[in-house]
Amino acid sequence: MNMKSPLFVAFALVFLVSVSIAAAQNFSGSYTGRTEEGNLTLQLQQSGTNVSGALTAWGTTLQISGRVEGGRVTAVGKMTEAPVQFFITVTNTGGQTVLEVMEEGENHQPDMATKERYILVRQGGGPASFESQHQAYSAPSMESLSSASYPGIGNPLAPGADAVSGTYKNQDMTVEIQAAASGFYQGRISFSGNVFPFTAKGNQAAGLSGTFRSGGDNYEFTASFANGAMELSTGGATHTLPKEGLPAAKPNPLAGSRGPTNPLAGPGRNGVPSIPGGLNDWKVLSHPVGIDVRYPPTWTVNRLEGAFFQMIPPNPGSENQQPTETYFLGGAQAGAITRPDDPQLLQLLGSQVLQLAPFLVQAGGVEQVRAGDQPGASVAWEGQNQLGKSIGARMYVTIIKGFAVCLLEIGYKDRIAARDPEFRQIFASLGGRQASQDPMVAGSWFLRETRSGGASHAMQNTSSASENRAQLILQPGGLARRSETYQFMGNSQIKNSGGEHTSTVYIDSGPQTTVKNGRWVAGDGRLVLLWDDESGDEYNYQVQGMAGGRTLALTTEKGSVQIWGESR
Repeated sequence: MNMKSPLFVAFALVFLVSVSIAAAQNFSGSYTGRTEEGNLTLQLQQSGTNVSGALTAWGTTLQISGRVEGGRVTAVGKMTEAPVQFFITVTNTGGQTVLEVMEEGENHQPDMATKERYILVRQGGGPASFESQHQAYSAPSMESLSSASYPGIGNPLAPGADAVSGTYKNQDMTVEIQAAASGFYQGRISFSGNVFPFTAKGNQAAGLSGTFRSGGDNYEFTASFANGAMELSTGGATHTLPKEGLPAAKPNPLAGSRGPTNPLAGPGRNGVPSIPGGLNDWKVLSHPVGIDVRYPPTWTVNRLEGAFFQMIPPNPGSENQQPTETYFLGGAQAGAITRPDDPQLLQLLGSQVLQLAPFLVQAGGVEQVRAGDQPGASVAWEGQNQLGKSIGARMYVTIIKGFAVCLLEIGYKDRIAARDPEFRQIFASLGGRQASQDPMVAGSWFLRETRSGGASHAMQNTSSASENRAQLILQPGGLARRSETYQFMGNSQIKNSGGEHTSTVYIDSGPQTTVKNGRWVAGDGRLVLLWDDESGDEYNYQVQGMAGGRTLALTTEKGSVQIWGESR
């Protein structure tokens, strides 16, 4: 199991919890991240309020020196090859360790126009927390988290939304539709406990025609729109679904005659594990790799990063405006690990919990539990924090479709104990299905990015340029290949006190090519690239244009957008 996998990177965010629950740490450690040009590493050593270290990225290394002030690292990074410096800050924002880098501008002050922002992952533990317990990060308000909706499904009542996009629902079925490109749509159909991704084309006047996927097979459907409702027809059956927020249409009295194999045309779950306790009214959270989890309608889910989510119960506990209970769901490629009670897996996950809260002690042994039809394992911890509060934590883990899926609850012991029966049912609802593969994403894509910059000062003039060329091949069968060639060049002209040029320093990284092979899945507007080295990348995506001239827009977790063109 690769702990550096970006799918596991997000799971590490769970281990930054308010000091009302856990003990604090400082910024010392090793961090990794990714720029648009390649990988980034940051080494920090903190002694009191002084900080030193090194930042390696963009084909060079910056030597760092600075201080911890007001709960953040403020530092200067100097190039080893030339007298060029950058301004650097490291902070904790909303549970994330964030690095900001700015070039030196006029009067030797930070040039805000050059600010670059990167999300970092602390190796061997969660994001750094503030040094003083009175400087703990401000968690997002429960009100803002509770308003989160399932990612990828737009608000049909929002300004600019088209007439087709939205949610259509009756007592048996829910259809969520999102515009993918001009005249094209994507979404999901929830029926009898199953979730079926679909793609379609058309418009409100002419209706939609498309296919949905179930168990590796595609089934055709059509949809028409009238009187504030959609009529979806497939396999001889017609389903009438009013659009949410609009007056309900009268049901079609002739709907019926359902076929035996089409899952929307007949009863049954088509092999999907049954949900314990009759929880079919629960919400469904789906990931395109083919893993679903159900959760109560009174809970909400907030996507934090990648395959990592915060699960928010009704009326969550808080004290001094800090949460006293937190619940998380995350996953990563399991690699060679095939059993949820594998000692290596439990030790890795347990070490993360104990690094956050070293006062916790494991309570009992490993409990055997079930996640749908898959075996699972559960481990509990308890102890008292520095404030004398009784803290409890429990982790549930299972292996589904080659992924280690973990649920973690941590907080005041009484709060956790009260929620655990319901949280255990959430874990039990986990199940696998056919991975999503949106055919609109398949193809050969290319990207070329160039950057240039420079600064002029009394003693030196600097300039730099970089180029990144990349090709992304997504085969219809699910295989993926990404190749990138990156090169950085820069120079610094040094002057004496009289303004005369005395020397020039040149930097050229030379072409640096990397190649990755793996597989891809895509659905509900999320593209996941799973590489053979157990790393991964995840994006929001949108495909536009006609065949031969399409564009693929990939948006990262921190909001940067890459526009890939279609190779011919």
